[in-house]
Amino acid sequence: MKITCIPTGYLGTNTYLILGKYQGKDYSLLIDPAGITDKLKSNMPPKLTAIILTHGHFDHVAYLPYFSSKYPDAKVFIHPNDGFYIESNGWHYHTEDFYNLGLTSWVENVESLGFPFPAGYEALTDGKDVFGWKVIHTPGHTPGSVCLYNETEKVLISGDTLFDDGIGRTDLRGGSMSEMEQSLKKLDQLPQGIRVYPGHDRSFVK
Repeated sequence: MKITCIPTGYLGTNTYLILGKYQGKDYSLLIDPAGITDKLKSNMPPKLTAIILTHGHFDHVAYLPYFSSKYPDAKVFIHPNDGFYIESNGWHYHTEDFYNLGLTSWVENVESLGFPFPAGYEALTDGKDVFGWKVIHTPGHTPGSVCLYNETEKVLISGDTLFDDGIGRTDLRGGSMSEMEQSLKKLDQLPQGIRVYPGHDRSFVK
């Protein structure tokens, strides 16, 4: 398996490109497409199997419309609790969320590119297997936040739930500290020594 981390977007979100094999077939996953860079362009494969979103915040899904249009055969995955962020009225929610952060212009600039959000998506539900990655529903940062755990590779994609120096904020739309605490208990049950790839900043060993 090859995992390439490429910071993208206005807030330096970690966009991950994962190339692997599952049940004898090659796959390519794009996780949290927040933007586009020359490095990301040069690493993109001719075909993309799926686009997976750890949650629905704009700094993780901003370039989903672009990539889902460029790779129409790629399945799009998100937890249903955050699905509203990538449906037809998703731009409205992103503008609202980013208004208080002073970043509304970023949303407007991306929307003006004219790429639509995908017509539908596959649901990420707790325990689901997606190309060998186990979905762990970890609400707290958002109601639909998820982590992805690959037991074979001993790797966790943690989104904005867990970082090397802390946890995701819980003061945004749908955030909950009590739910975050329960989610962290779930992650505590994972083995020690796994490599964690968060939604921002550096990877680390749990």
